[in-house]
Amino acid sequence: MGKRFVVMMFAVVLFMCLSFVAYAQDEDEDGIQDEECTCVQIDNCPGVYNPEQGDCDDDGIGDECDPTPGCPDTETDVDTSTDADTDTGADTETDEYILENCTPVADDVFEHVTGGVLDNIRSIINDPAFQRTPNSFMTVGDSLSHGGGEYAGFLGNCTWPQGNADEEYFWIKVKDLRCFPELSNAVEFFNGITFENGDNPYTRESIADYPSRTAPWALTGSPTYLQQEIDYTNAQYALITFGTNNLGVIDDGDQAAIDVVVDDIMILCDELSAQGVVPVVISPPPRADGRFAQSEMLSDSLREAAMIRELPFADWFKAALPLDNYGAGSDGVHPLSYTYSRTCTFDSVAMTKGMVMHNYVALKILDNIYEAVVAPTIAD
Repeated sequence: MGKRFVVMMFAVVLFMCLSFVAYAQDEDEDGIQDEECTCVQIDNCPGVYNPEQGDCDDDGIGDECDPTPGCPDTETDVDTSTDADTDTGADTETDEYILENCTPVADDVFEHVTGGVLDNIRSIINDPAFQRTPNSFMTVGDSLSHGGGEYAGFLGNCTWPQGNADEEYFWIKVKDLRCFPELSNAVEFFNGITFENGDNPYTRESIADYPSRTAPWALTGSPTYLQQEIDYTNAQYALITFGTNNLGVIDDGDQAAIDVVVDDIMILCDELSAQGVVPVVISPPPRADGRFAQSEMLSDSLREAAMIRELPFADWFKAALPLDNYGAGSDGVHPLSYTYSRTCTFDSVAMTKGMVMHNYVALKILDNIYEAVVAPTIAD
């Protein structure tokens, strides 16, 4: 009888305690019950949402409602060190973010804007016959660089406010440059002009861009498509990405055919230079549809031709090599985006996609030009 009584009493206590768990008060809905029970945790700050139950000074009162929590100040807005080079707490926080969320891009993706390249840029922009808009750029190419309209997911998002896309709904467009904060000056510089229709260089649907085209197409029309875009934007710089549409009919190892493609692109560069517009050559990315070798030959040949003419060059081919399927979709050609809202978000997750890598490459070469050409004049 005694044993049976003990078992019954234990069952009653357990039932009461379980009932208390189900119905005990949790005013702040932080998952911590406000009242004592031997089988639940006691909320150290009833009425205030604090699921972490932080209590720095171990006085039983949660930090969120403790007038003297005793927590150490781990970050300060003022650098009190006498060493001017000492990082502030904000710098440390940024460094930690970059370490955890950012993947560096090989420096040899870009030819440095120095020496003969810099001298040539200056000679083009200082041509007295032309007065181009210093913070305007235009795009010339096929569907891989096409901007504006339905393709605004390319550079278009770079015009949106700085933000963290992970904290926004997927359809809210933001730019996030935390992984590469050095891009900020150039991004804002080229975002400082608005065309007659309300677009800017990032959102402009270029007349000299069109899907499935090759370089000679840009010099057709009357006036030519290239000329129409020059006249409309009065751009100082032109981002050129042609060539991938040629590769489908070029055999592996056919350098002569590759040279023809490169020569056609250089003709565009010469026309732009002659009109006071700096050509910026961007190689197409690798084709993942069995045309990789041709893509590599094209990229190498474009780099060589750009260096001979002393033009700024960015190697999208090399930048995309580490990406799964080279950042392209199922067709092995057209680049993917992580989401429509994150084409100007450069963390290691978004940059697995070819569209985002394209935008980084384009902005980085513009930033290299900005730092070499524009920044010194601002400092003066």
